[in-house]
Amino acid sequence: MLPDFDKADEAVRFLQRDFVPDHEDTKILQNSITTKKELISKLHEKITQLYAEIDSLQSKKASLETQVNWAADLLSPQRRFPTEILGKIFIMAAYVEIREIPSPPEF
Repeated sequence: MLPDFDKADEAVRFLQRDFVPDHEDTKILQNSITTKKELISKLHEKITQLYAEIDSLQSKKASLETQVNWAADLLSPQRRFPTEILGKIFIMAAYVEIREIPSPPEF
């Protein structure tokens, strides 16, 4: 009688014995191997499809995040300031920074 390979401990105990399968056991084992390999192949294909779907979903997510960022940028408070005022603020900030830069030491 062959072990139930779904139960790891039973399979391990069986493999540790000096068991040599007869002709009938060999057929059963070969059929089991073929069936399980086919299932493995189908699972591999499904996993590959799921990875492709994950990639597609991540791409869509990234695109939506970009669109959300663009929309949020349009709502930023700085957009409500007239450009003339923003220009004056930047000029004043640059002027203050320039005045605060120390002169290089003389050697």
